Amino acid sequence: MKRAISGIGVLIIFIAMILVAAVAAMVLLQTVGSLEGQALQTGKESTGEVSTKLRITGITGVTDNADSPTEIDYLRIVARLAPGSTEVNLNFTLMEFFTKDEQSSGLYYNMSTNNTVDSVKASTVTGKTYSVLYLGQPATLSNSSRVSVKQNDIVEFWYKTSGIAPSVDVTVTLTPNQGALEAIPFRTPPSYLGKYVKLFP
Repeated sequence: MKRAISGIGVLIIFIAMILVAAVAAMVLLQTVGSLEGQALQTGKESTGEVSTKLRITGITGVTDNADSPTEIDYLRIVARLAPGSTEVNLNFTLMEFFTKDEQSSGLYYNMSTNNTVDSVKASTVTGKTYSVLYLGQPATLSNSSRVSVKQNDIVEFWYKTSGIAPSVDVTVTLTPNQGALEAIPFRTPPSYLGKYVKLFP
């Protein structure tokens, strides 16, 4: 009888050990799954930080007078997404503009009334905002289509300067909310000729 009772006690202890081991295994599996999910999310965010970028392909200055220009009033900055980049939301993309006489940071996107040059020019304010023209797209392009830059989009950032004289060092920077910034330094030519001046490349 004593042996039977002792055997039952051992069996109970054995079953209890199995249950404890099973619970521990479940907790371990849940922890591993959670860590794996966090690692995947971190990996995606890191990939986005590295791969997302607006690439500036050209910069043109618009002078104050086609016949006898003395300064550049507007910058037209052509950009597109780098290969493999995810779309960039313009509402969270800042521009910086620096010369010896003008230092403007935190310039934010001001969507124009429609997708035309005149409307875009009217929407940029010196020291405050820039606006964007979607090249190759109709004037009636919807507002929802002008919130972000996607693959195959070619856009033109417009910024109204306070007037850039000849032979001035300039730096323009585009910084998306997620991804790498794009900074382009250039120097304006010694003199201006005509309405448009090529500045970069």
